[in-house]
Amino acid sequence: MHSAGPSGIVSCKSLLEAATADYPFDPFVLEQESDVGGTFKYRSYEEYVAYLRAYCDHFGVLSKIKFQAKVINIRRNLSGGHTVAYVHRDLGLENSWSSTPTLVDVEYVVVCTGLHVIPSIPMIPGIEYFSTETDSERPKAFHSHKYKARDQLAGKSVMVLGTGETGMDIAYEAVKAGATEVTLCSRSGFLSFPKALNDFEILGFRFESKKPVPIDSLITNLGETAYVHPWVSASHIRWFISDFVLKRVMWLLTGTQSGCNQWVGELDPSRLGRAYVFLNKSHKAMPYINRPYKNRPKVLQYLSRYIDPPEDSPPQTDFVINFAPFPTSFSKEGRAIFPNIPRKDAIRMATKVVKPQLVIFATGYTQNFDFLDKADGYATPRDADVRDVTRTGDESVAFIGFVRPGVGAIPPLAEMQIFFWISLIKNRVKKPLTAPHYHLLVKDTARIKYGVDHSAYMSTLAKDIGAAPGLWELWLEYGSHVFICYCFGAAFTSFYRLVGPFRSPSAPQVIKTEIWDTIERRGIIGNVVMGVIPMIFYLGLNAAVYVVATPVTALSFDPVSDILWAGSNVGDVTGYYGTRGIRGVSYKVGGNLAVKKIVAGENHVRALGVSGDGFGTWAKGGMNKWYFRQARPFPDPLVKIYDLRTMRSLPPIAFSSGPAFIHVLPKRASTIAVVSNQGLVNVVDILNPAAASEFYQLDLTSYITSCSVSATAAYMAFGDAEGVIHLLSQAEDVTGVPFNGFDGQPVEWADTPDALPDIVWTDTMPLNTVGLPHYDTQLLSAWTPLFSPPTVVYSPPPKVPAQLLNTMKMKDNVAYAALPRELKGRRNVVNVDLPKHNGRFRSGKARKTENDPSTPVYDYADSEVPRMYRRVEIEYSKFGVEDFDFGSPIRDLAKSHITTNCPREHCLLCELGFVVRMLEDARASNSIELVDYGRDGVEVDYAHKIQIFHRFLIENLSSEGNTFPNNPVLLKTSTVSTVPRPLPAAPITQLLGMDAKNVITCNNCDTVRKKDYMTHLVDLTYPRKGPSNEPPPATDFTSVLRHSLFRPTTHKANCQNCADYTSFTSQRSISSHDLPPILAINACVVNEETLGLWLDVRGQTYLPPQLQLHGQVDGVDDPLATEYTIRSLIVQVLSKDKQSHLVAIVKVPEAEKRVNSESPWFIFNDFVVRNISEEEALSFPDKWKAYILRGKRRLYQVPAIIYYERKDLTDVLDLSGLPNKIDETILCHDTSISVNRDPHFIKHEVLRPNELPRPGTFVAIDAEFVSMQQEETEFRSDGTKKVLRPARLSLARVSVLRGGGPEQGLPFIDDHIHTSEVIVDYLTEFSGIKFGDLDPHLTRHTLTPLKLVYKKLRVLVDRGCVFIGHGLSKDFRIINIYVPPEQVIDTVDLYFLKSRQRRLSLRFLSWFVLHEHIQTETHDSIEDARSALNLYKAYTEFEEAGTFDQKLEELYAEGRLYVNDYSLYFLLRQLTNLRLFRTSGHRNPPTVGEHSTLNARHLQDI
Repeated sequence: MHSAGPSGIVSCKSLLEAATADYPFDPFVLEQESDVGGTFKYRSYEEYVAYLRAYCDHFGVLSKIKFQAKVINIRRNLSGGHTVAYVHRDLGLENSWSSTPTLVDVEYVVVCTGLHVIPSIPMIPGIEYFSTETDSERPKAFHSHKYKARDQLAGKSVMVLGTGETGMDIAYEAVKAGATEVTLCSRSGFLSFPKALNDFEILGFRFESKKPVPIDSLITNLGETAYVHPWVSASHIRWFISDFVLKRVMWLLTGTQSGCNQWVGELDPSRLGRAYVFLNKSHKAMPYINRPYKNRPKVLQYLSRYIDPPEDSPPQTDFVINFAPFPTSFSKEGRAIFPNIPRKDAIRMATKVVKPQLVIFATGYTQNFDFLDKADGYATPRDADVRDVTRTGDESVAFIGFVRPGVGAIPPLAEMQIFFWISLIKNRVKKPLTAPHYHLLVKDTARIKYGVDHSAYMSTLAKDIGAAPGLWELWLEYGSHVFICYCFGAAFTSFYRLVGPFRSPSAPQVIKTEIWDTIERRGIIGNVVMGVIPMIFYLGLNAAVYVVATPVTALSFDPVSDILWAGSNVGDVTGYYGTRGIRGVSYKVGGNLAVKKIVAGENHVRALGVSGDGFGTWAKGGMNKWYFRQARPFPDPLVKIYDLRTMRSLPPIAFSSGPAFIHVLPKRASTIAVVSNQGLVNVVDILNPAAASEFYQLDLTSYITSCSVSATAAYMAFGDAEGVIHLLSQAEDVTGVPFNGFDGQPVEWADTPDALPDIVWTDTMPLNTVGLPHYDTQLLSAWTPLFSPPTVVYSPPPKVPAQLLNTMKMKDNVAYAALPRELKGRRNVVNVDLPKHNGRFRSGKARKTENDPSTPVYDYADSEVPRMYRRVEIEYSKFGVEDFDFGSPIRDLAKSHITTNCPREHCLLCELGFVVRMLEDARASNSIELVDYGRDGVEVDYAHKIQIFHRFLIENLSSEGNTFPNNPVLLKTSTVSTVPRPLPAAPITQLLGMDAKNVITCNNCDTVRKKDYMTHLVDLTYPRKGPSNEPPPATDFTSVLRHSLFRPTTHKANCQNCADYTSFTSQRSISSHDLPPILAINACVVNEETLGLWLDVRGQTYLPPQLQLHGQVDGVDDPLATEYTIRSLIVQVLSKDKQSHLVAIVKVPEAEKRVNSESPWFIFNDFVVRNISEEEALSFPDKWKAYILRGKRRLYQVPAIIYYERKDLTDVLDLSGLPNKIDETILCHDTSISVNRDPHFIKHEVLRPNELPRPGTFVAIDAEFVSMQQEETEFRSDGTKKVLRPARLSLARVSVLRGGGPEQGLPFIDDHIHTSEVIVDYLTEFSGIKFGDLDPHLTRHTLTPLKLVYKKLRVLVDRGCVFIGHGLSKDFRIINIYVPPEQVIDTVDLYFLKSRQRRLSLRFLSWFVLHEHIQTETHDSIEDARSALNLYKAYTEFEEAGTFDQKLEELYAEGRLYVNDYSLYFLLRQLTNLRLFRTSGHRNPPTVGEHSTLNARHLQDI
């Protein structure tokens, strides 16, 4: 245990109680301080600390605590546990610790350091004018954790930043201490609610609460926490209803919905409620805050009012706590500068001068987990995906007390968390776990995401461990008293100690006394209003959902789309898209009874009803059909197996729960999944029933009614009687894995039909007024022969000769006959043309007849498309694509990112950086194999796809490159300012980001508020044509761009100021100075009207080479302008046969500096590069440059993406701050993500710091690979073949050995590579890699991410190491790393004679030169690398002796003997079925003398 706060103490106590012979827990607690209580002892909670001390004495925890022990490191040890290093405090010195740590090995670690660790202090410009020293005469500023006593506040002007409970407490303390002025500042408001409700009056009748009831005990169990339907829980409707009612009750009692008697500091309506934020239960300061704002009519005040507690210091005065927004800065004179925003407190404070003498930051805390060794892959509380307690696969580390309830306290949650973790360790948790529906609803960008609903979280954990009691069970065992307490009480821990693994005999007595007291305090009216009424309502709601819920009776995965088809009990079939279950098309099967079976095909979905009108089918595209009826079959109680291969039955498999559904798993031919109605899933191998089976139990409240398995076996879907579909998946991240392993066909959503015309019929109305449907394309009846494809005529097949017909025999409908001698060699032979001498690529030049050296392109039928713009395709050779090379531009930002410690395993920016670095080193080397060249369909809208990818790429690069607050500054500043500048944003954001303000104005009361708005791209929006009496809008490119940036938009919402549902106008505001250095623009042209803007008019291009862009601030144009020049654009080109592609047109910066270049503009059409003029680059003379067909509508598409950059970009851009060197000590760290690494499999020793290689250091290397993709080949009728998709290999293991010194041949890198992709073939015979070796949960080897291994190799290359190996050129190509030729010594080239043309294998060289037998059973990279190193050493010895040439001739002479003898051996083996080497006792090549004997003997046998 780490920390003796409340969470650590209760965890230790629970582990002591849960210790058994099988799990002999012996916990101890490490506490940095000298007493229990953690941070509470510093926050004026003396009574609570005393309670914790008494708690430890009572339960015997105190003896288990080691005080003044500071944990400095926790790392994994070789036994699978953890090694904890901690130091002791030096006697008499508060901040001095011993230098020698104490090490202790443990099996489990529980982290309980809490949420309040490191003070969080925001940076406010001007705060540096305040002093942090206590004896300074200047105004002071400090964090709230340094507040100790009221004399720190007395007689001063105090400003408190933050309106959490701590901020409210300090503001109240300042009032009581006699501060001259108190200012309380809030960022976005708060939700105030007292810890216990005080007195209130209704119509003059006073309701007194002599014993106030805590608000966290007002929520009842029955209907709100217990017996809740899964849909009700998932929809959070309970929270919304509760918020709705509480807001109305608060308005009735206090006159405001913002909180309990809260008249200022209201939250945004979208966040107002207990479902979104933590309640602020510190209420004492509210009367002083409300005083300037409370304005309630006396009539309403008489009808009802809330009575605040009496003001005790100073008694009954008019003292006011000034409520204000967060200051934007402080002046040198110490004055707080508040923002000008339309908040009532900001308007009031705008006229006040506030010069605080003391500023207290009540801005919360951050957590720090530096003691967890990052190299060992420890999780943090954010990574705890198992009930926010631990991480999947690393359950030996728990995080207790790191969730915060919206209402309630953390210690009860901590106790339930430790109960859950202990049950998880003991394997007593019900699995699979239900979906977590207890988190507070926050945005993805929220800073705090650890909020939970107290009742829902407690109940969920209790159900997981089997501690949630049933009503009947409570009544029978404990009687009515406990039963009533459970129904009317809140979710207290004592209720979950009545049953289950943590049952306590003292729990009933606690419930009957303490919890019963909270129920009695409510009184009769309180229990009716807050107990009976909500209970009846929620029980009725849950009962209604149970009644309405329709059982899912049939399921089927769609084979071509990411759709799950579900049939209901009332005859409906519905499609659900993706793992999020988006509801799609639905149709009836017929009748009103259940759907029995669904079969989804490529073009149809067929469903069979139990009864009704028949068999229903839905053709994908629209229509329903009905066929025959079929009755329901009766399930057999046993699983009977019939083997179709041997045509015999196998012994049945007993399934005690009763088999309801049986499915064969697609990827495991002999494995079936048996499912019971109760949700028990048994995966069993029918060929080996004795083997261990897999069991899974679904969390159900009803029974299973249907089941289906996806085509990849990654998902199993189960429908239950309540209409809920349960997914069971092997995938770790189900949101990113489609049902069938691929995205499938896009979902076709129906177009909204046009409204019917309103026709007034008269006697003279012609019938043609009705009109006919409008078609965008020609009808089939209007097609001409020109639209028909050319008929392909083939020669008819030859007739069967009469000789065969006369001797033909029939058996089981199969005809057969012997082939006569005269027909041998003549049947099934056709004449074919000679193979064409084409180039290696489709674009390549033919070897013989072609003389045209022009650009390799398709031969389009539409000749209006210029040749250099036509589509280019790479045709794979037998060597895949490794023989094709071209270059790529350098990107300093991506190259710099790979030198940082990026925590993401899959990072686009890292991948881009590695590619850029590799291409830079290789001088236009291989990069095409980085791209998977799939075959897209014909009608692909590449312009739309590239714009979507453009946004995805920029947003991801921005987030992945963000190292805030350590981002480098890329833009130079022209002025020197004494005011501290804000910390820089992500590098991509500095280049492309537009940090604008969104000015929102209420059209009813003209209230204005501003929101920050950040975007990296501009989507062009084109102005619409107005009425004919108005001048047409400007349509030039600059005007359209400004319109897209600053166009006003309108929307409707509730106005906080005028309290009306009215319309708002929203408009961006950004100055010219703040426009980004680089403008990234998506063209967004979707129709012919906007296309017409782009076409050239009278020789003038629409796209300007330079433009001036004015910003706009608060609706007023900025007089200053920023000048931009165009840099590049991307255009889609499509011919009339619909074959589309993209080309890039770039203004190359290096070409601008060349004198001999005609133009800096170049077109990049795949690997075709041509120099063009600026006029051609920006011109769109005709529609060939953008022609596209989308669906059945004919549209035109212009440039997809345009980039402009500021003219002064080189003057303002400074890339010198980017890191450019990888940390070389990475070679000294042993890193592994393997959970079960076996010390016996560790064969390497990492380098010591003094061993880091220098230029010229020899290292031996060998790599092993696995297959990620099989080769796809098309065999043609003429005997030739075409490679459609080459095989793809991935690095699986790399070993690097010391090449010299006393430890020569000792590996310092021996890493297996983790991959998240599906491995097609482990190639075990050649790689030595087996199933499970690359799985972090199964492997016993050292397993590391590919990125880390790549960095290690990158360091070795950069430090000038010389690599020794065998066949390294192939290895380095697959790894995608470029090593200069002078740094490579390849033994396959050393031992090679060009005149012989044959290269020698490593196994043969080792046998002949080193007299060693390697690769006897499989490959081992350490063995191969060591053999290559020894071969190089032998080579140097031969060279020094002058005998290498002679030795090489002997090698080839001996090798030629083995080639001939092995050829004869394989012939003999085929003819005599003899095993040559086993017969002669050889496992390696026999000697020369043995060859003649063996050959003669086997020839004699023949």
